[in-house]
Amino acid sequence: MTYLILMFMTFSLLACPDFSGHYRDEDNEIFELKQSDCTKLEWVQPGSQKLIIIDGKEHEIEREDEVVIYAAALFENQFLKLQMRIDWGSQDSGDLPKNFIVDYYLDRKGNLIEKQNFGQSYQLNTYLRVSNQ
Repeated sequence: MTYLILMFMTFSLLACPDFSGHYRDEDNEIFELKQSDCTKLEWVQPGSQKLIIIDGKEHEIEREDEVVIYAAALFENQFLKLQMRIDWGSQDSGDLPKNFIVDYYLDRKGNLIEKQNFGQSYQLNTYLRVSNQ
């Protein structure tokens, strides 16, 4: 009986939602998510590609001139949680955020929901699923 419970717990820890597919963004552009099991997510859109390593450790995901974006990603239940940090370099960031959290999840129709958390406020974005992989 202990073996069965341990096996169920291990399976539950390894289960994660599959975000793979094509989605339409707010500019009507199509982007693709390619997920490798529960450890990597590749975000491919025209002109850019980001690799998100899902291990809870901070990794660089984007660099443009002096601006560098880092993310620590983990699956938590049905959410992909990213703790984001932006290093603005010598640029004046003004009121732009330096640290924030982004949650991704799939709604019941398979659309990708993005929730950007900025302290006491948040922004929701919905990316419509165009097709599965």
